[in-house]
Amino acid sequence: MIHQVILLTPHELKEKLKASSFEGGVFSSAYGSLAFRKLDCSICALAFTDQKPLDQWIYDLPYRESFFSLQKEDLNRPQKLMLVGTPFQHQVWQQLLKIPFGVVKHYKDIAVSLGDPKKCRAVGSAIGANPISWLVPCHRVLPKSGGIGNYHWGSEIKEKLLKDEGYVSKTNT
Repeated sequence: MIHQVILLTPHELKEKLKASSFEGGVFSSAYGSLAFRKLDCSICALAFTDQKPLDQWIYDLPYRESFFSLQKEDLNRPQKLMLVGTPFQHQVWQQLLKIPFGVVKHYKDIAVSLGDPKKCRAVGSAIGANPISWLVPCHRVLPKSGGIGNYHWGSEIKEKLLKDEGYVSKTNT
């Protein structure tokens, strides 16, 4: 799957907002309620609202109400994404986008792919800051020590996403 991806820093986003505005809203999915923000027809934020309050700065920006929806099948369909973050976060998130449906990687795998196996913690921080849950598949990254690890929106959602992709946790076998 190849997403069309636009990479912006927070400063570049602020400049872009001088000419555009966010669309957004909340909708129900198989995994719970999701809030989204779109800019210029690109998804720039997607978060599960049932599990944790929206705490990313992007959700505080004003938006006009619009409709958007995702189904399980959309996990494996290209979308137009706008990733807002630092250059290092962009590098990590682009590696996440390369992880195929149904495949899992480890934090160290991502660090190695970026050329520095010692950056596992930095990779973990960047993954935790992913503004587009589900479509930028941070749920496909697991700790090498076993289990499914942490997930910003809770381990239940991560487990369900992975299960729907055919992954069975070793802790559940």
